Amino acid sequence: MASTQPNDETNGIANRTGEFDTSVIAPAEAPKRSPWKAWMYLWEWYPKHYPEEERKLLRKMDACLLTFCSFMFFLKWLDSSNIKNAYVSGMKEELSLYGNEYSLFDTFYNVGYLVFQVPSLLLLSRPKIAKYYLPTMEVLWSIVTFCQSQMRSRNDIYGTRFLLGLLETPVASGTTYVLGSWYRPEEVFKRTGVWFVSNNIAVMFGGYLQAAAYKNLNGVGGMSGWRWLFIIDGVISLPIALAGFLIFPGLPSSSKPWWLTPKEHALARSRMVNAGVAPSKELSWTVAKRTFRRWEFYMGVLCYTFFLSSSYPHGQMAIWLKDLAAKYPGAYTIPQINTIPTGAQGVSVFAALLATSLCMVYPLWSIFSIVQTIYIIANISLLIWNIPKGYHFACYYLLGVSAAITPIMMPFINMALRDDAEARAVTVGAMLTAGWAVFSFYPITVFPIVEGPKWTKGYAVNICFIVGCWSTFVIMQYLYKRSESRKQALMVREVAKDQEDMAGVDSKDGAEVEHAELPTTITDREIWPSKEWQTDQANLCHFSCRVAIIWFPAGFALTMCAGAGYYGPMVSRCCRGSHDALFAAKVEEGGALRSSRTFLYRFARPAPPAFRLQLLTTPLQRRGLASQQDVTYPQVPYEKAESVGEKRFSQFDLAGKVFVVTGGGRGLGLCMAEGLVEAGGKVHCLDRLPEPPQAFKEAQARLNTSNGPSLEYHHVNVTHDEAMRKCIRNIAAENRRLDGLIAGEKYLFSTEVIHSLTRFAAAAVQQVTPALEFRKEDIAKMLEVNYTGVFLAARECARQMMEYKIQGSICLVASMSGTIANRGFIAPVYNSSKAAVVQLARNLAMEWGRKNPDGSGGIRVNSLSPGHIVTPMVEANFEAGEANREEWENNSMLGRLSTPEEYKAAGLFMLSKASSYMTGHDLKMDGGTTAW
Repeated sequence: MASTQPNDETNGIANRTGEFDTSVIAPAEAPKRSPWKAWMYLWEWYPKHYPEEERKLLRKMDACLLTFCSFMFFLKWLDSSNIKNAYVSGMKEELSLYGNEYSLFDTFYNVGYLVFQVPSLLLLSRPKIAKYYLPTMEVLWSIVTFCQSQMRSRNDIYGTRFLLGLLETPVASGTTYVLGSWYRPEEVFKRTGVWFVSNNIAVMFGGYLQAAAYKNLNGVGGMSGWRWLFIIDGVISLPIALAGFLIFPGLPSSSKPWWLTPKEHALARSRMVNAGVAPSKELSWTVAKRTFRRWEFYMGVLCYTFFLSSSYPHGQMAIWLKDLAAKYPGAYTIPQINTIPTGAQGVSVFAALLATSLCMVYPLWSIFSIVQTIYIIANISLLIWNIPKGYHFACYYLLGVSAAITPIMMPFINMALRDDAEARAVTVGAMLTAGWAVFSFYPITVFPIVEGPKWTKGYAVNICFIVGCWSTFVIMQYLYKRSESRKQALMVREVAKDQEDMAGVDSKDGAEVEHAELPTTITDREIWPSKEWQTDQANLCHFSCRVAIIWFPAGFALTMCAGAGYYGPMVSRCCRGSHDALFAAKVEEGGALRSSRTFLYRFARPAPPAFRLQLLTTPLQRRGLASQQDVTYPQVPYEKAESVGEKRFSQFDLAGKVFVVTGGGRGLGLCMAEGLVEAGGKVHCLDRLPEPPQAFKEAQARLNTSNGPSLEYHHVNVTHDEAMRKCIRNIAAENRRLDGLIAGEKYLFSTEVIHSLTRFAAAAVQQVTPALEFRKEDIAKMLEVNYTGVFLAARECARQMMEYKIQGSICLVASMSGTIANRGFIAPVYNSSKAAVVQLARNLAMEWGRKNPDGSGGIRVNSLSPGHIVTPMVEANFEAGEANREEWENNSMLGRLSTPEEYKAAGLFMLSKASSYMTGHDLKMDGGTTAW
């Protein structure tokens, strides 16, 4: 799909050939790595099996993105950890801090951190905001750091610590999200390790910096050495924070940074799409639903909470040295108290780099277990306490291995949630929020400074937390591997089912293959919980879906006391957007209302995302089945265009509108979806393949979302009524509208099966077989996909358009074979099924075309009849002699076959305002084949 403008910043989808070469989208398959030669991979940052273009991109990303993020994290820990150095370097005595104030320093910092954690991550997940949000917070951080040099009381310390905690959120937690958005899973562990150890380097550097400040600046300008330390921190931080406005790239879907070429930026996006990392979507209440129904959320929060609290002893060595200096005067000087503990930070750097480098060679649980074993031994030794002094030093240094936990755990969570960007942001934010919420009071209750440095109770509790973190992570590994195995098994079953559909029903007795229950989408987990879901997720996730029960008393009393028919619509408008609908009308399968005031109490399971109380109480004619006397004719206003020629024809502008394309993962459906995206639309493609095809990934990689368009993939079978209904209903509820549908397109495959040519697609089945040889089950299969699936999609989309009062448009893709006998093409069932689609469009146009008094209706329905479409598979058919190209071309007045891209504009026309007075029409684009 070519674009007239080469600049991907101004187009919905970048130029296919001018932006990047699809041959370099994915690297060659990685060679198998030997566990016995793990040391060889420690320095393999740019694998040789990667194409040169991709290695160059990685070098640029490391030089700019990774370096900037590491500097930011370094400065965060330098500034925040220096409060400890200041405490042991004169602040305690100067400000009379002889109580538990030291413990409260971290408490106030953590409170600010956890209050803004989740909102900060959600802001960082917005492509338009991310690029400027993090540098802005860094500048504010630097200003507050300067202010710390003028603290005069404990209250001043508490206030600045709260602000610093709030301003740290986009760096400490947001960086893991950003790195997971730019780097593939096999690349992110090692780079997260480098990023994370920058905090240990900062703590080391801070100790030496405080020692130098105390020695050389103490008393200069009438200020203590610890005050000069904060001034130095601010001087270092501010210039780097300002540089972030030039260096930090935001997210891959943000506008192109200056240090990447358009081709490299497109490659960066396509890499992540191929790795299964979903791009950002619009924020809505469905984010909470998707997140709370995943085990990663609950297990991740629990694991990180255990870890963060158990990491407190790391960094408390200075308290022990200060205690020894008090007991044995002259044993350690203040510079020594600041510098000796830096050895533990050196251990942290080594442990984190080594562990993360080995994560892609050995199983994660094994690396994690080794780290936790060393850490728990050090804690047990300090619990005993009466150990040799040298071993005491060694135990404090060994506590530094805990620094390897975060760069293992965070990339793992990002990898497990790569299919949902918003759920990933919320989960990481929740992990840090819950972890720091517990950590905010953990030091006071478990490690109070008045009991230190011999914290007998503290180390005992800490050992329990270490065991909890360890076991939780192992369980997470098991659940992740099981989930990946099930996903692979599902894909294998779908491929096998595709092959079976291409071959027809092979069983002699005509037994049908049982359909497996499939989720409605890859990036958006199924709204209605299945039995398997309830077993896997337990009832903890299920419970969170019923929080909206608070709507029940008011809605029930108002409806029953005042009359359902009168108050129903009002209650529906008030409650729309609520998650739970606790009542539902008894409705016939075809949508006919059996009784407009019959209620079913539905408390046992979550209801659809859109509150459907209006369906229960409004008369039948208010639902889009009005009688003639109630009907009004809609008037479509057309504004006169101004500044003609400066922008695209406004009647084709789809900005802000939402569309569904069945079979949109490939072929004709994908091309028509791209046309809608280029016009500014938000397109949801439904396809039966468990994972998006490569063609869809490439189209999504070319997408520039900065101006609003989006292209999303949903795994759903059009013949599964309930699954498709849930998927479409969820799309409409998330966007609060649905403007159009393209249904019934075909994507041609071919195989020779018992002297017949069979063609299969996600939304169309085509079998070339003489009528006398057709079996009953073959007929049922083709009609199920070609007609029933189209009908079900159109019906559900029309329901949502009625619900949200949208005068939308529906395009049913038929075929020229539905109009003519198509000489030489022996496919009687296929041809007649497409004729049925044309007639279906006319009948639906008649039924839904008029606007009702309540604002619903006014839906246009048309059909599109393409001619012969040439694809690589059709070309293979010609070469194999399974089809006659010359005959097909001679039947066309243009003397050639069509390509999928030629129908893109037709789909845009039929779903845009440009065709507002066209309904019940069959648009033939067949090269004149039917005009002879």
